[in-house]
Amino acid sequence: MNSKFLLLPTALMVAGHSAAEAKGKKSDQRPNILVILADDLGYSDLGCYGSEIHTPNLDKLAKQGVRFNHFYNTSRSCPTRASLLTGLYQHQAGIGRMTFDDHLPGYRGTLSRNAVTIAEVLKESGYATSMVGKWHIAETPLRKDQREWLAHHVYHETYSDLCHYPVNRGFDTHYGTIYGVVDYFDPFSLVEGEVPVKEVPDGYYITQALSDRAVKEVKEYAKDDKPFFMFNVTMQNHSNYGGDFDNFDPQIVAKFKNTSSNKYLNKYLSLMYETDQDVASLLSELSQSDRKTIVVFWGDHQPNDYVVRPIYKEYGLDFDNQTYEQQQQRQKTPFFIWANYDIQEQTNVEISLNYLNILLFETAGLQLDEYQTFRKNLWQGQIPMMNAVGYRNDNGDLVEYDDAPEEIQNLLNEYQNIQYYRMEREYSKKK
Repeated sequence: MNSKFLLLPTALMVAGHSAAEAKGKKSDQRPNILVILADDLGYSDLGCYGSEIHTPNLDKLAKQGVRFNHFYNTSRSCPTRASLLTGLYQHQAGIGRMTFDDHLPGYRGTLSRNAVTIAEVLKESGYATSMVGKWHIAETPLRKDQREWLAHHVYHETYSDLCHYPVNRGFDTHYGTIYGVVDYFDPFSLVEGEVPVKEVPDGYYITQALSDRAVKEVKEYAKDDKPFFMFNVTMQNHSNYGGDFDNFDPQIVAKFKNTSSNKYLNKYLSLMYETDQDVASLLSELSQSDRKTIVVFWGDHQPNDYVVRPIYKEYGLDFDNQTYEQQQQRQKTPFFIWANYDIQEQTNVEISLNYLNILLFETAGLQLDEYQTFRKNLWQGQIPMMNAVGYRNDNGDLVEYDDAPEEIQNLLNEYQNIQYYRMEREYSKKK
């Protein structure tokens, strides 16, 4: 094993420009970076991926950019965010499951202090950094009066240790929730930076509020000379089934015969159209600036089971007894990158979650550190996609780790040793 990787204190490093160079230049030409994570987005639920839903704005971006047909996202809500923001496998980032501390390496329920976020890196190099939406990667231990707290009958100043809030992990600003599941009309854990938002106005609806905030911030950032990085987590599809749906697109018609009796599926399809419209608003504002801009759009996991079950039933499939291949298909989510300047157009790109950070940095023209370069070589070499049980080789075949050739096993062992060394080091500090 090459020990030099173990000595790296961070997972990410900025290059292209040092912090001093970037801040000292009169005009910073580096691109804006907008990362949009669509919560609970199924693989085939955008028009460009074969959906019945009319999503023209997202479809246009995917067509003009780099669209991935084989993006294997084997995480869930919390681990997905942790992996993207740090460029690490989710266990190495500290969130192997959800936001509760299981007192095991890789399952601490919050981002590791050994992990450095994209926001921390870009902020240090002179970017303005913003987050809008659901955080959901800070440990949120249950309190004795948790139910009363959720119902706003009691009040506590913080929802997690403040050191785990977005504004203390590299973001200049954050408007959104710390918890994952909230009431969309009166959201629990809504914050402005570190300050709880105790009351919302009449008619408040969080998805619209988040969309309005993102557009407003993009407009403000356009006036600044330095580039911005925004992590925008949409929440339309995540438990958002109690809102006012008068803005449905009349063209949204599902092909499944039982859709009329499945209110959840109908609403899910319509909420995807709403996501598309919100993205259009953001793009309209971005188009007012001539600065280079990169937009990354992806989903963290498939929609809830009560949306998916009727689809399986329609096709005569057994949801509770899925084949291995069906389970693998459910791990895929949409992912594409668009830019308003020339980037290499590609389709059918294969990638898994642990490599995304590398792709984003390279597209933005930022230099990779040694650990990122090591993982880039794995991705572009013989291991383009991997998950907990195996990897897909160059031929697209799924190979379990125990059946891997010796050369591949040596590479995987080195990768895993690096990860587990970092996790154990973090765990030992906290015991």
